[in-house]
Amino acid sequence: MEDAYTLVINNGTKTFSYTADGNSPINNMWPDRSMAPTNLTFTVYDNLGRPINKDALAKCPIK
Repeated sequence: MEDAYTLVINNGTKTFSYTADGNSPINNMWPDRSMAPTNLTFTVYDNLGRPINKDALAKCPIK
C-alpha cells in the first residue's frame, strides 16, 4: 500500500509501578534509582521500511 506507514514506539517495553507510599520511579524517594524510566520516543517508517526524517514529520498535518 502506497500510503501505509508504521509507527514504532521506542523504549516502550518497560512498565513501572508506584510504591505503596505513592512514589514513582522518577521520585528521589524511589528505592532503586537504577530503574528510572527512559524517555519514550517514536519512529515512523514508510511503506518500504525506511525511517521518515523527524524534520519532515514536523511539517506533516496530523489527521
